[in-house]
Amino acid sequence: MSLRIGLIGLGVMGVPMAKNIAAAGLPLTVYNRSEGPRRQFDGTAAHVARSAAEVFERADAVIVMLNDGAASDAALGRTDDGFAVEMAGRILVNTATVTPSYSKALGDAVAAAGGEYLEAPVSGSKAPAEAGELLVMTAGDVVAAEKLRPVFDAIGKETIHCGPVPAAMAMKSASNLLLAGLMSGLAESVNFARAAGLDLDLYSKVIADGPMGNAFLKMKLPRALAQDYAPQASVRNVAYSLDVMIDAAHAAGVATPCAETMRATCAKALSEGRAEDDVIALTEVLKDARK
Repeated sequence: MSLRIGLIGLGVMGVPMAKNIAAAGLPLTVYNRSEGPRRQFDGTAAHVARSAAEVFERADAVIVMLNDGAASDAALGRTDDGFAVEMAGRILVNTATVTPSYSKALGDAVAAAGGEYLEAPVSGSKAPAEAGELLVMTAGDVVAAEKLRPVFDAIGKETIHCGPVPAAMAMKSASNLLLAGLMSGLAESVNFARAAGLDLDLYSKVIADGPMGNAFLKMKLPRALAQDYAPQASVRNVAYSLDVMIDAAHAAGVATPCAETMRATCAKALSEGRAEDDVIALTEVLKDARK
């Protein structure tokens, strides 16, 4: 019999993840604090819960896809005395981006409450989430991770087990540090190409067909050139992710000059009201340097 799955957090990533889990035929209960996203699942095979506690009552494994640790703690009713939800006998799967130290503490609290804890942060934005092509990084008990294999297969193209908690969250921060460099480079490159009066079709071909033509650039470059800032990964969320990775790196004694520069650019974008724009809107912020 399939594990009964719960998912808390129906945001930009949570909605497509939940839809792919349901499409795979897995028993699914979803919950979101605000009502709007919940309506997307009315009339579907997924059960729409009215509280996080109801999700835990109906599920064997609960996925949390919320913005940060504070939001996760609030949804779980986590205090020094335990949780407001029934954690015993459940597997808590944390797919949100949080610091390794927070994740380790959450895992310890779950174990103390009689549950199991898995990290499962994902790499990818809205489009890969919709296509079920995220890369899933897991950490924790291997047997528990294998139980969730059908879920990970539904939302991702590959699952990589990174070791004990908090290895997956540390892996996410390591990969995000590289991604931050790519995004910063893309924004600067696009602005230079425009300022230099280059043929943008030829510029795009040089990037896409050259050694730098990776999947990320091939996805983001056309949207940057078209000035399409509909959010796949919003400036607000990227700024938060940068805070997480910078904090994790500094805790490990590692300098992060590129990430900190990008964080400053995000701060400028936030101050200009671009919080919900896609992160490629940083190309607009960097134009100011020419003035």
